[in-house]
Amino acid sequence: MVRGPAALLAAYAFALAYFLAAPQLPRLSGADTEALVSNGLALALLGAGALALVRAQDEPWVVALVGLGAGILAAGLRTAHVGPAANVFLLLFAGAAGILFARFLSAPSALVAVPLLVAGIDAVSVFAGSGATRITTPADATDFLVFALPAWGGGGSGQLALSDLGFLATFATWAWQFGLRRLVTGVGLGLAPVAAVVLEVELGRAVPVLALLAVVLLVPNLDRILHLFRDHGGVTAGERAPARKLP
Repeated sequence: MVRGPAALLAAYAFALAYFLAAPQLPRLSGADTEALVSNGLALALLGAGALALVRAQDEPWVVALVGLGAGILAAGLRTAHVGPAANVFLLLFAGAAGILFARFLSAPSALVAVPLLVAGIDAVSVFAGSGATRITTPADATDFLVFALPAWGGGGSGQLALSDLGFLATFATWAWQFGLRRLVTGVGLGLAPVAAVVLEVELGRAVPVLALLAVVLLVPNLDRILHLFRDHGGVTAGERAPARKLP
């Protein structure tokens, strides 16, 4: 049975309610205020939704079916220009993809190598390229590869790459599987995209979200990761580490 269905349903209900209500909320004054409030709230809800889905990781076939169905619905809704409500189905698709990736590639070496690799690629693409896309740049409402974040009062306020939320779910799944600090890691991963918006507003430039996610996963858990390598030094990429039971 999928664990925590009430938490899962609540997270997605809140996200759907916000995305439906955002165009009807009073418009915010000031670009920075809009970026911090509307984007920050949307990203917090997306992060919470991804973390809630991670609790279903012990049922990979359920996760796969939910992700497949949600992906088809999200593509259809985006094509039909339904609006930001499609983000909820895109969230299910990205979260499911991240969970399945984590279960497929579950050797301790991947726990370190993948975050460092994606963080490095993201950081180079952001800091070495002047044309890096900012979170606070409104998205094309038909683009399936990004979450289109709505502005209060209508229109777009920002975007988040599908891969960012997918790796958020991947890193959270590994934190559960390998017995890392779940609470600290989960809260940090969920708030990392929000922190990226704050940094982007303060710095006036794009911020690598994947690099922030990698820091949140690795730094608070460095001692446990080192201990994991000592205990499982012989585990290869083809062997699964035992999944930890959720509380």
